[in-house]
Amino acid sequence: HNYNSVINNIAHASHCQPAYAADIDSSKDKSEEGVFVPDPLLVKITQQRSTVLDEVWTLVDKYFVDKSFNGQDWNQIRRSYEDKLPIDADGSFDDEKAMKLANSMVQTLGDKYTRILDKASYARIQKYDLIGVGATLMPNNEKRIMVGAPPIPGSEADKGGIKYGDFVTAVNGVPTEGRTAFDIIDQISENPNASTITMTIMTEGKDDLPREGYTRDVIMARTFSEIKNPVSYKVSERRSDGTVVGYVRISEFNSLVKDKLKEALVSLEKDGVN
Repeated sequence: HNYNSVINNIAHASHCQPAYAADIDSSKDKSEEGVFVPDPLLVKITQQRSTVLDEVWTLVDKYFVDKSFNGQDWNQIRRSYEDKLPIDADGSFDDEKAMKLANSMVQTLGDKYTRILDKASYARIQKYDLIGVGATLMPNNEKRIMVGAPPIPGSEADKGGIKYGDFVTAVNGVPTEGRTAFDIIDQISENPNASTITMTIMTEGKDDLPREGYTRDVIMARTFSEIKNPVSYKVSERRSDGTVVGYVRISEFNSLVKDKLKEALVSLEKDGVN
């Protein structure tokens, strides 16, 4: 079978379309009872396209700035790495092996700023979560705010049934239409000590029209790991010409930086720093 032809028709075949939708010889795939039996190659490709390896490939394909992908045929890279990942008959695979292959694939881009975090590493950086519910928000191609990554396991977003790809249509009753993820963070920062946050979530099913789907409000308790104030400051020098110098040190960029830096600058100004 023509490999690219099969790939281009996966979506059709996976929704129980006739065998010819994937350029498959129907004489091989049709039982006497008229039930279509998936072609083994199609099954294999469909399983391959359901792994973390494929998720990483898709994100790089969509967002990586250098569209030459470091002078590589990115589609060929995909196929070569998929062939290295053993997949059982039931579609299961070794998560650790898939992550190692995904890391190796990303390294072929030759970009030190593009890397993958495993689940444990991603969980550790949640102290930088400015929302406090374990969900990452981002705009899609149409500027609609969506959940841009699977919520942290065990987080409030996870417990609330929020999934990667869900749309956030409002936060605390304020519509997200025409706003950025940074606008939403600024909105939340207006009341940084709020114990809960309400997101209006829309899940669009495969049969729903755009902007239609199951909508509900999810009220979540905001939780943070213990975070230390990363900002320290002092008046470091008073010069004879009247210049007063202030010194500010930021030890790390966590969720307290913005407010604590503002406090430091206001305090230093009151002390005459100019």
